[in-house]
Amino acid sequence: MALKKFQSTLVLVVVFAALLVFVYFVEKDREVKDEKEVAEETYNVIDIDKTQVKEIIFEQPDKKTRVIKEGEGWKIIEPITYQARASKIDETLDTINKLEGNQKIDSTDLTEFKLDKPVVKVTLLMKNDTQYEILLGDKNPQESGIYVKTSTQAAVYLANNTLIETQLKLDEEVLKED
Repeated sequence: MALKKFQSTLVLVVVFAALLVFVYFVEKDREVKDEKEVAEETYNVIDIDKTQVKEIIFEQPDKKTRVIKEGEGWKIIEPITYQARASKIDETLDTINKLEGNQKIDSTDLTEFKLDKPVVKVTLLMKNDTQYEILLGDKNPQESGIYVKTSTQAAVYLANNTLIETQLKLDEEVLKED
């Protein structure tokens, strides 16, 4: 009886070892996908140095707000003159700089994406007099993203953050310091 138990155990050990060898040789040549390959491709829509921004213009179809850098702070100069909340401006510049698209669309037809009459247009004037424009158009049909176009890129991007529209729909009431 002890011999049968030993034989059964020996057979199980041999089968287990054979399985291990099989898995090792089969799996060693299998390609492991890199995390970046598996993840969805993203595009950096705009890259600015926020310390170099001297003026920001927020335009919506019915209003325009201009903010200028004044010393260490920011000042609203249009439609009213008022001190702006520096934290809100910094947050907005961070949002712009982190703007990513998850789809790149090579199209020159801006009307298709409502970029000919954008929901929001943000213009950044830099200290070296360079000017950048960010246009926010329509949401995609699934409403999971918003179409974005910049003056630095020929392509239209589908930004994966629909909150960008509300984050960039700033006016003097949001920006005013209390």
